[in-house]
Amino acid sequence: MKTLIKNIKEILKYPSAIAGLFIIFLLFMTAVYAMATIPYQKAIRLWRGGEEIWYANPKYAPPAWTNFFSKDKKPVSFTLNSANAESEEGVTKVFEIRDQDTSRTDITFTFDYNYDDFPQEMAVYFTSSFDEKQPFASLLWITPDGREIRITDMG
Repeated sequence: MKTLIKNIKEILKYPSAIAGLFIIFLLFMTAVYAMATIPYQKAIRLWRGGEEIWYANPKYAPPAWTNFFSKDKKPVSFTLNSANAESEEGVTKVFEIRDQDTSRTDITFTFDYNYDDFPQEMAVYFTSSFDEKQPFASLLWITPDGREIRITDMG
């Protein structure tokens, strides 16, 4: 027991040793927290990954926390979903029936873009149901200064 106390006193003389022990303790507590809060089946599913789980995450983008160490604020990933347009702020959805066979839905997403760089990637995912003809989708980006940028017309 005297040897253990002597060794602990010796370690406490070095600030780098204290910092290292603190980091080890922090990692240990993070592991315990993760094991206690994430259900086992969910942890296994996320660990194994695959395209069906991680498809919406950009493959080569740096993590958002890298903005803490940079003077330029790089864009971060965010998701806009029209399925729950009624509950989300900045989303308007207008549905218009044109005739028997056609209808039009205009979905407008309004958001603040407070970054110093242009986004390098944009992914748009559609879920649709139709009987005969595939839906036509047109994406238009309207900038704050009023410019309109046609992204795509697909159908």
